[in-house]
Amino acid sequence: MSYPKFDDLPEVEGQPKGFAWGVFDKDGKKDVLGTLNFITKEAVTAAAAEVKDGVSISLKYRPSLHSLLGIPIAMLTAHSPAGP
Repeated sequence: MSYPKFDDLPEVEGQPKGFAWGVFDKDGKKDVLGTLNFITKEAVTAAAAEVKDGVSISLKYRPSLHSLLGIPIAMLTAHSPAGP
């Protein structure tokens, strides 16, 4: 199955550009995983083959980083409803 490039995503009324609800729906069934669908056995195997040093890097957000990035903490914690 092929998926649209970011610039080719269909517009969804009331949502920002790039809103991708429904892109992964299949056979009339709503998908709840989204891009997690790309994490297949084959993708994990290929990624494991790229490991050279065995070093892991945490992607967990540290609140102290907001000042280094110049982003007001309020922007990082703001949430807005999304979805159909």
